[in-house]
This record gives sequence, C-alpha cells and structure tokens, in this order.
Amino acid sequence: MSFGKHILLTLVLLLLAVFSLSSLFNISTIGNSDTAENPEPVVDPWITQTIPAGGSIFSVLATLDLPGTEIGMISYRFGDFIDVTTIQPGDTLRVILNEEGDKIDRMMFVQEPTIRHHFEARGDSLLYTMEALPVQKRLRMIQGNLDSTLDAALLSLGLSPMDKQNINNGLEGEIDFQRDARKGDTFQVFIEERVFEGKPLPRAKILFVNYEGKRTGSHELFRYEQDDEKSVLNGLYNKDGKSNNASGVGYPLASVHVSSSFGKRL
Repeated sequence: MSFGKHILLTLVLLLLAVFSLSSLFNISTIGNSDTAENPEPVVDPWITQTIPAGGSIFSVLATLDLPGTEIGMISYRFGDFIDVTTIQPGDTLRVILNEEGDKIDRMMFVQEPTIRHHFEARGDSLLYTMEALPVQKRLRMIQGNLDSTLDAALLSLGLSPMDKQNINNGLEGEIDFQRDARKGDTFQVFIEERVFEGKPLPRAKILFVNYEGKRTGSHELFRYEQDDEKSVLNGLYNKDGKSNNASGVGYPLASVHVSSSFGKRL
C-alpha cells in the first residue's frame, strides 16, 4: 500500500473516532438536560390544617387518624402555652408526623402572620418556643366627618372592625350617639400600627380619640397601659380617668375611695 493510501486511511479512522465521541457526548448531555429539567418532586413533610368555624385543636387533629390518646395529650398540653379561647376560624396548624404516622413530632401554630408558635413532642410533654417576625411600627392620625354613622366612617378610613369597636366602646360611655350625633360631627383618631410586608396588621393601638359635635360637645379619650400588655386596665380613659372598656369599667388607680349615703350595714 502506498504512503498516500496510508495517510488517507488514517484520516478516515480519525474522523470516525471523532464522530463517535461526539455522538456519545451529545447523548450524555441530553440525558443530563432531561434530568435537570425534570427534578425529583420535593415532598413537603408538613400537614397544614386550617381551623374551621366552630373548630378546635382537638377536632383538627382528629382528622389525621391519630390514636385518641395522642390527640388528647397534644390538645391538653397545647393549652399550657396557648389560650384556647383566642383560637379563631382561619388560624393555621401545621404538623409533622413520625415515620409510623401515629404520633406528632412537631407542630407550628399561626394566629397572625408575625407570630409563630413552635412545638416539639417529647414523650408526653411539648417543648414550646415562639418566633416573632420583625414588624415596623408607624403612627397615623385619622380624621373624618360623620356622614351616616361613626362605624361606617371609621371603617371607610381603613380601620379594622376590632379597632372600630374599641373606639366605639370608649366613646359610647361619653356620648349618646342615637340621640345627639349629627351629620357633620368631626373626629380624630391617633393610632400606632404594626406593619408587616407593607400591610397594616389588625389590632392597632388606639392612642387618642377626639369627637366634637354641636349637640355632643367635645370629648377626648387617652390611652393608659401598664407594663403587662395583657392587663385588663390597658385601654382608653376619659380626662377623669374613667374607662369604658367592654371588659368592664375601671380606674387605673391603686385604690378608689367609695362613699355611700346608706351608711354601714352588717
């Protein structure tokens, strides 16, 4: 075989080798691409339950087909950390079960977006921690005129039904709205709001309320609060220190002198 034929044969073999390697590389790349485009689905270990109207922690856990003793123990211990009377429809309970699916490993209870209650099961006890997400606080003055009712005016200015009711509870002890309120009466409300992800949260802190009308006269309410944020004395008071809170009328004083014209009785 001549030298030229040897060179030609060598070139042909090299081209075949390059083509084969290129084909193998493309197949491998396609296989990897398919894997990247179709990853294995991630399984969320959390079971999310929403408290229905009239529901409870016990009734929600009962839907998980857990043993009755487990449901009873968890529900009972849950009450050691959360006031169950505050549970409302729409609150969220998230649960992670053990591998056998007959016991709870962890729970998370959410009543408002910024507070998360974490529980970890340890035997017949629960370990509890609370996570508070950062919120911003802002002060806002709200002013308006009475066009129909105070309720409608407050709601139209963005106050929540709960905040509106707190203002009403304070003013109704000072003003007979059915008799004296008139269209054109003016009001001012100074509040401290908590803002989360750009949205105000419910339960703003009402710091000051002023209401003025031709027949009602002028009335002011001021916020008083103690160090304990759960104190029943926290709320709105008039200039004489009288509270018209829905939970009961009180005075933020260590003692109150009471006199009676009936004298002493045994």
